[in-house]
Amino acid sequence: MGGRAREHRRELVEGGGEPLPPLAAHGEGSLPSTPADLDAWLVERGLRLEATCSGHDGLTRAIIENDARLDAAVQGLLDAEQAAGRLAGKSPLALAEWLRARLAEERELGVEIFRLPAFERDAVTLRGLARQRPFTVASTLAAAPFFALRDRVRREHETAAARPAPASDRAGQNALIHVARLRPGKLRRSAVHFALACVHDLVRARRPDALPAALGRIHCAAWTLLPGERLLFTMTYDGSFEVLGPELAKHAPRAIRAIWGHTEGFGAASCLPLGGGVGIDGLRRFARAFEVPAQIWYSAYPDLTVADVLRNHHLRELLASDLDAASASALSALL
Repeated sequence: MGGRAREHRRELVEGGGEPLPPLAAHGEGSLPSTPADLDAWLVERGLRLEATCSGHDGLTRAIIENDARLDAAVQGLLDAEQAAGRLAGKSPLALAEWLRARLAEERELGVEIFRLPAFERDAVTLRGLARQRPFTVASTLAAAPFFALRDRVRREHETAAARPAPASDRAGQNALIHVARLRPGKLRRSAVHFALACVHDLVRARRPDALPAALGRIHCAAWTLLPGERLLFTMTYDGSFEVLGPELAKHAPRAIRAIWGHTEGFGAASCLPLGGGVGIDGLRRFARAFEVPAQIWYSAYPDLTVADVLRNHHLRELLASDLDAASASALSALL
């Protein structure tokens, strides 16, 4: 989720329209009756996100929509040129220069070609994060044997809530809302808070194209700790969770254990990230057992996958760069 929170709230208020204030009126606090009141109500009642991650971090909705229009315009120009028989024989560099010239002429297409400012992501390591929070790490490690023993006893009596199987994932984007209760213990909340802080910083320190393949399916994931010792997780992702779940279990078992290992119903043997893997079937059952079906779900670009967003981003960046033979060939490979 790129951009300022105010922009996203305005989009929510504008997109939701008239039904939103009556819906919000069922909540606690001052009742919103106008868009301005609703925005203030969202700020007042909002909860702090503990962690977020995205397969296209740093790209705002406006940039994503611009890049999608750019891709459509480029494909339209290429199709017309192909139909006229004028593409044959053009080198990648000549084709790139021709595209830039045509896009500059076609102002009515409403696309902008620009490069985002380059920025260096901080070098973040798990060891460095641990040094920033020595008390939390020390207390969590000291309590680890107690956690493991108590969890082993409780796990024998825990059963996942019996719920009907949720509807199958739709083609394209899907949403998951998951609420799990923390197991008893004063240090549970701080341990989860630390695990989420590590996930947040480690993911944001890497470029989107350098993330594990599983995260390359996630548009936005967010965690927050709710009152009543509950952990809320929301995610918008591409394709089916039946595919994404095993990929997450394979590529991010330590993060999964460190976060959800402190929640009831999680079937792994330990909450410690240094333990073994995460069972694929157990993770799938856990995810579905504590899933809350989304009654209202909105996506600003429902027809785009994370791969589409990144491809369109690279297309714009290449068109805006000083092209040489190598970059022109890279651009040609995207077309």
